[in-house]
Amino acid sequence: MKTTQSTTRMERSSLASCAGGEVWNDLAIAQELADGDDVSPMEMLKFLQDTFQKEKGMSVRRVFLAGVHEHHSEIRLLNALLQRENAQHNDVLQWNFYDTFFNLTVKQLLFFDWLNQSCQGVSYIFDGDDDVFVNVDNLMQFLLNQQRQQHLYTGMVIVNAAPILNQHSKYYVPHQIQAKNKYPSYVSGGGIIMSMWTAMQIRVAALSLPILPIDDVFLGQCLELLGLKPQYHHGFRTSGINLPGKHINSFHPCYYREMLLVHRLLPYQMLPMWEAVQDPKLRCGNPL
Repeated sequence: MKTTQSTTRMERSSLASCAGGEVWNDLAIAQELADGDDVSPMEMLKFLQDTFQKEKGMSVRRVFLAGVHEHHSEIRLLNALLQRENAQHNDVLQWNFYDTFFNLTVKQLLFFDWLNQSCQGVSYIFDGDDDVFVNVDNLMQFLLNQQRQQHLYTGMVIVNAAPILNQHSKYYVPHQIQAKNKYPSYVSGGGIIMSMWTAMQIRVAALSLPILPIDDVFLGQCLELLGLKPQYHHGFRTSGINLPGKHINSFHPCYYREMLLVHRLLPYQMLPMWEAVQDPKLRCGNPL
């Protein structure tokens, strides 16, 4: 995203550093603060702060990724809020480009650059949208069981997807940009867990490819170029929890208790769900 010279924005020296008073060497959590949709980025930021306050078993560095609001009337206010957040918590990475859907790939690559420059000691990265429910305990346990494997890139894998040729679609990609009639397998961008090694391999591979504006597909193209495969994990539900039957309540903590990530929840839904999942009195039957 771009701003005018008169616009308040974060300078590069104000970006979050990787160290936050101690050495962070296990997990970097990146949440992408989107300026679109009907949810305030600051509402989501407050909830995500509360969610990740107490991590168990790993040293964690959480950062929020942002560009600049595309509506000039909102730029100064949102930038001031992000600057205040960064001054208090040193956890905001903001770049000077419009934070729109088609700039998500740019945001992703800039994040990888930051990791390479400032956070090389980290082992794993969780990269997710700001409107996903993350079961932090399950996420941590999954990573603790990985035994430091080199290549890791996992989530909800999409296979045999084709470019959208409808010009009215949000996902429309012109033939000039994507000549092939099928995308490689890729992990849905709502939430991805990857190793630092894989992230850095993708960063290098991206230099050899024309940028595709659909970020999760582009990362899949980088993996294909590298000869690496994404790995499916049943605990990622980036299309929500869909159950058969009209009368089954899918918004129930017993379904969420087994998940690592579910998209999409609003702030007023997330906190009650998080508290319900953590309730020691919760009793469930067979897991989903």
